Amino acid sequence: MWIILFNALDDFGIKELNSSIGHSNHTDIQIETTKRKIADEALHGALRIAGLASVLTSNGYLVSSTEINFYEAGLIHFKSDLILP
Repeated sequence: MWIILFNALDDFGIKELNSSIGHSNHTDIQIETTKRKIADEALHGALRIAGLASVLTSNGYLVSSTEINFYEAGLIHFKSDLILP
């Protein structure tokens, strides 16, 4: 969720920063602190996901297979010779 929030901030910005009317230097500091916190949490979340994927791959629970074809609309079709455990 932090990653999604970070991407939204990156794409759309913050309303108070986008409009240069009516904000103080104190508000700018709070906004920058909040942006930094969101970026740190997003990075931490991404690293946790990468770590989990690495552990699952090394233990054989996550396999990258060329036997799986991805088609339109997100449907997954398996070749007939693929045997799943």
